[in-house]
Parts: sequence; structure tokens; C-alpha cells
Amino acid sequence: MASGDIMKAWKITSDGISMQETSSQSVRDGQLKIKTKYTLIGVLDKYLYDTRSERDGIVPSRQCIGMVSEVGGDGKSIARGDIVAVKPYSACGECIECEEGRASDCENKLVYGYTADGFLRDFVVVNTEDVLKLPERVDPKSALFIEHIDMAIDALDKLGAKKGEHVVIVGANEMGLILAQAVLYYQMIPIVVDIDSERLKRASEYVYYTVNASTENAIRRIFNITGGRMGENVVYVARGAVPLSQSMMFAGNNGKVAIVGWKKTVGLSDVNISAVIDKKLTIVVVCGSNDNFPKAINLLATKAIKVDFDIPEVKFEQADKVFKEFGDSDGFVLSRITFE
Repeated sequence: MASGDIMKAWKITSDGISMQETSSQSVRDGQLKIKTKYTLIGVLDKYLYDTRSERDGIVPSRQCIGMVSEVGGDGKSIARGDIVAVKPYSACGECIECEEGRASDCENKLVYGYTADGFLRDFVVVNTEDVLKLPERVDPKSALFIEHIDMAIDALDKLGAKKGEHVVIVGANEMGLILAQAVLYYQMIPIVVDIDSERLKRASEYVYYTVNASTENAIRRIFNITGGRMGENVVYVARGAVPLSQSMMFAGNNGKVAIVGWKKTVGLSDVNISAVIDKKLTIVVVCGSNDNFPKAINLLATKAIKVDFDIPEVKFEQADKVFKEFGDSDGFVLSRITFE
């Protein structure tokens, strides 16, 4: 087998994680072969490694920025050498959700890195429709956060948050900081809550109101900031750093709460049913989206949202150490993997 026909990939098995070599996939009409440049290792990937048996043999990671190396058929707007972002989900295009333009809710979708092999491999073959070309002014490393920006937009859309309303963001991790910037962009008022002073210090670079729930009465502080209304909207991204049950108390009567993240990593065991009933809260869930990718890319291109986070960078050949040596995180991202 020629070296050009071999693909290297990290796979999670019952024995741990190991690099394996397989035959490179062929490219059919309507597909692209992409040489991976960057990907992320996140909390879902770490969960799959820690549980092992749930997705035996899976290639983790659902973010991919790469360069097109081969085009199947008529590439239309995508050409060899283009730098592209791959959507983390591939919809069936046939179910009711897809027909109604809600591809992210597709009941048959492939989730890269979970129900289908992800992007911790040097080459991937994907459908052309699942790829977006990046403008030259978008830094490829920054583009790894397109899905996170997409989820921020999706959360605000599902909440129906309006201009001038308060949005209490619980969690000053990467997702929380992206949300705070999206809230500002749409002319709402962000209030960021966390228990870590360093994360809140970083958040204060973006927002005026921050609340340290470990050193002050967060409910009273939010009451004072909002003039007694509490939050018309609350977005929970804390992954347990601030309990979900407490976070629901940050909402006002008839308020709306968005829970962002995957059910097995977000910490849903302490949903405050009393608060839901007493305050007549509406709960929405955001666990991934492709629907706002063009908007997300534009927000990056115009610098409306900045993602210059201090994230450890590890070479592809050493990616296993992220799973073996890195601890759990209150954030969504553990490491950026580079293939260069």
C-alpha cells in the first residue's frame, strides 16, 4: 500500500486510545477529501474516552478545519487548496425537520465524533454540502469555534431574547464568553456569573456586569442589577461550576432558561422543578447546531466575536496525552490539535 493511500487516525477502544492506520477513503461525486489542519478535543471526547465502551472504535472530535486536497465531480464553489470548515453534523435531508429547514434537529443525522467517526485523523472525506469555505480574513484556528458561535445564536433565538433584555450567562468558560459577545452584538445586556475569579476577570474584558457566586449573594446582586426584574433570560453553560438549580433562581417570573451542552456533560441531575413551577419558567435546550454557520463565520470575519482563548495546543502525533493526562474541565474545550 502506497504511503499516499494510508490514513492515520486516533481511535478510542475498550483498551484506551491508539493511533491506527487504515486505507484512505475514495472520493465520490459530491464529496471532498480534506487534509485536516486543526481540530479540538472537548468534553464529549473526554467523556467517550473515560467511558470507553459506549462508542468502541470511534474516532473522536467534531470540529475540523482543513484544506481541500481532492474534489469529487464538479466542486462548484469549492476548489482544491481552499481552507474550509466542516459542519459537525450531516443531516439526512429527507425527514420532516430537514424539510422544514431545521437540519440540526434531523432525527437521522450523523454526529461526527459520536455516531460517526470524527476528525482526529489526518484526512477526511465528507459531503460537499457539509463544508463551508472560509474567507481569507478568518483565522483558521479561530474558525474551530464556529459551532460554539452557532450555538450561542441558536440559544438566543430559542429564548426569543429581545433587544434591551438582560441575559444572565452562568459560566465564564469559552462558551460563556462567546455568548456574552453575541448578547452584546444583538444589543442585549449580559450578566456573567461564575465562581472563579480568574475567569470572571477575563469576562470583564467583554462585559460590564460580572457576579462571583462564591463570594457574593448572586441572587441579590442580579436583583439589584436588573432593578428587581431578575433575568428575562438565563443561559446555563457552567457544567456544574454553579449548580443548575441555583442558576434557575436567577430568572425572573415567566423567564426563560436555555441549557447549552450535551446531556451527559452538562450536569442535569439538579434541575430545580420548584423554580420552574413557581416562576413559570420556559426551558429550552441547545446541544449543537449547523443552522447558523454562515452567520457565525461572518461574526468572526467582522471581529464582532473574538475567540483568542488561552487553550493548550498539542500536535496530532501526541493527541493521546490530552485524553490520558488532562483532567476534566468546567469549560467545553480541553485542547487544540494541530496537524502542521
